[in-house]
Amino acid sequence: MEFSGKVETDYQGIWKTSRFALNMKNFIDKYFWKGERMALHVDKLWYIMTKLHGEVKELLKMHSKGNAYKDNW
Repeated sequence: MEFSGKVETDYQGIWKTSRFALNMKNFIDKYFWKGERMALHVDKLWYIMTKLHGEVKELLKMHSKGNAYKDNW
């Protein structure tokens, strides 16, 4: 079983209204979200996905009860 996730920086589609706005979004993604700012979101997403994976395996009885990430979030 495999789960994956991605951090979406424009989930509402606000930056897709014009070519200029899309270029601004690309600039912000490249320079502002670089490094630690994005790492905070990616790290949290990883823990959420790992927790989901453990809960699904527990529900399907594919794994012993409990997992290391159950109480993190």
